[in-house]
Amino acid sequence: MAGRAARGAHRRSRDRGRRRRRVQRHGMIRAVACAIVLAILAAPAQAHDPVGGNGFWSGLLHPWLVTPHALALVGLALLSSRQPARRVLFAAFAVGLLCGFLAIARGIGETPAPLVILAVAALSGVLAAAAWKLPAAANAAIALAGGAAIALDSPPQAVRISAALVIQLGTGLGALAPLLLIGEVAARARREWMRLAVRVLGAWIAASAILVLALRLAR
Repeated sequence: MAGRAARGAHRRSRDRGRRRRRVQRHGMIRAVACAIVLAILAAPAQAHDPVGGNGFWSGLLHPWLVTPHALALVGLALLSSRQPARRVLFAAFAVGLLCGFLAIARGIGETPAPLVILAVAALSGVLAAAAWKLPAAANAAIALAGGAAIALDSPPQAVRISAALVIQLGTGLGALAPLLLIGEVAARARREWMRLAVRVLGAWIAASAILVLALRLAR
């Protein structure tokens, strides 16, 4: 009887520890999500030139200095890490970037690109957190929308066509290369704690993007 009571007490203590860790993890997700939301809302709604330059480096750094763009890129990278057809997602993203840049060159007007970027970040984060495997066509559609929206939301602030092309080249490389790198690194997460970290980061991204998207739609 004493042994059973001891085992029961140990089991209850272990369960309480698990519940406590879950609560702490959820609290951390909410805290990080709120911090990201505040960072996005504190920035200008149209931060097209956060670097303050008109050259290649301005374009290269742009996707990572505009918080919604960075959220979408990391979300897509985490999503790709769980997909068998990662290369389809990467290729579709590159095509989306190209289509967006061509649309800018043709003088397209205002688009809902900022909202699409947040929607892509939210969807990618949710799917990464759930570790769902999607059909190649679904991956391609999400990545295509993300690439096109990031390109459309990054119009080069340059007068000369040659300078604008250089900035767009930098933006394309600044978005695509880290996407490939982060996606490949996350795909090599074999240990359980690494996979959990990928899912938690996906949850952070989803929560942040959903909150900001809701606030912007409510305006």
